[in-house]
Amino acid sequence: METHDAQGDRQQPVQFEMRSYCGFNGSLKDGDEVELLEYDVKDGLARVLRLHNRETETIVIAKSLKDEVQRQFENNSWPVRLLNELVTRKLRQKLEDPYFAWR
Repeated sequence: METHDAQGDRQQPVQFEMRSYCGFNGSLKDGDEVELLEYDVKDGLARVLRLHNRETETIVIAKSLKDEVQRQFENNSWPVRLLNELVTRKLRQKLEDPYFAWR
């Protein structure tokens, strides 16, 4: 990625990566002008969590696993419904099992 100072002079290029196991909100293509909003630099590599795509005037966010799990619970989506169903079935089985009742 090319970088520029406040006066617009070209600086040293910076390598960056944006990873997510859960996907991204927003899009980015080769050649887009971006502004890094939230990132860490380690060993000369910027690891980006959030950036501003100036070409599309959008914010691109790398979804975290924690945020995705939270969203799933808030929306009561299929993994949560499946988990609830499995727990309910297991409880019914235990309640109907005569051996379990005597334990």
